[in-house]
Amino acid sequence: MSAEATCKSVLARRRRGFTLVELLMVIIVVGILAGLILAAVGPARTAARNAKVSATMSQLTIALENFKQKNSTYPVTCGDTRTVNETFAGTGVTVDARQAVFRRVLRAMFPRFTQPSTWNDGTNPTWDDPSTYADLHDYFAAATRSDPSFPDGLSLETLDAAESLVFWLGGIPHITSTSPYTVELTRFAADPRNPIQREIRDDPTPQTTLYTSRRTDRLFEFGGLKLVDSDGDGWPEAVPDVGDVESTPPLVYFDAGSYDSHPFYPPATAEGMNLIKKQWGVAQPYAQTLNAATRVPRYAGEGKYQIVFAGQDMKFDDTTEQSFNNDITKLDDYVLDRIKLLSGGGGYYHQGSGESEAAPGSEADNVTSFTEKQLGDAVTKP
Repeated sequence: MSAEATCKSVLARRRRGFTLVELLMVIIVVGILAGLILAAVGPARTAARNAKVSATMSQLTIALENFKQKNSTYPVTCGDTRTVNETFAGTGVTVDARQAVFRRVLRAMFPRFTQPSTWNDGTNPTWDDPSTYADLHDYFAAATRSDPSFPDGLSLETLDAAESLVFWLGGIPHITSTSPYTVELTRFAADPRNPIQREIRDDPTPQTTLYTSRRTDRLFEFGGLKLVDSDGDGWPEAVPDVGDVESTPPLVYFDAGSYDSHPFYPPATAEGMNLIKKQWGVAQPYAQTLNAATRVPRYAGEGKYQIVFAGQDMKFDDTTEQSFNNDITKLDDYVLDRIKLLSGGGGYYHQGSGESEAAPGSEADNVTSFTEKQLGDAVTKP
């Protein structure tokens, strides 16, 4: 064979490339490697996400302890829409207990808070008269008139268990846009008699009694969290930056004083129903144990609080609108009947029937302020 023929034969073999068997072998090997990588990446991403949320929980814990040290009380959970009347001795006046607690905490923060000196009817409300809550409600509304979408200001009646955390630690919301929702948190005013004043801003009709530039220190900066308005009431909630903001539930706060009234989030409102339809479920405080004889729960975070975040599945639990027959007015009774338990592998205790139910899988990945890890493999903090 000539040199030229030999050269052509070699080139032909080189052009032939891989055989079908060789290609299949390569594809199989690549697939195996990809599977191993994905199997390792998934848990790593979950661990990184949980670590980020836990770090935020730790920072919030420090802020809440600073709040307690400064004011001798923890922030109160708002958003309990049930009417629980509380009679004030010697007055014969009853008000919603949640409103009374709100006023107590606000007064602990600002003992000299007198509210505006007079209202349109010429009255002079004082803290000694529990009926002045309506005036306090009006006062907050006047102080939060900022966006054309909320010409009457924000309502204390809609401040819920997620929004309470932002309000007490962050301050007064100043909405700059509703599409998209954009909000600035204004620190409480330094004036101890009038702390809900807004900052001096350009305003065609300034209310001078509600404006000041002197501010108190903010206990927590929400820069690492997204402030959103999931229920459209104007009050912001704090969402960890771990995914799509629209589909991520907020951090929910329950103070220990609210445990016995069985608070929950989202609230039993039309807006709350919309959030449940997002498959977020319902957040409630967790009981550490349940007394076998009295069936009285001992809650985690006893004497303090709980912060709860939905985990990787973006669900607090498996509650859906079908759980209470698509009737939001029945959500209250549905939640009141159950106690969420951590002991014995977790689950629900139903007070009406006295029966227990196994823990739903959707809660195993929840992250809380009272556990070192997610609930499924929780180590309770002291």
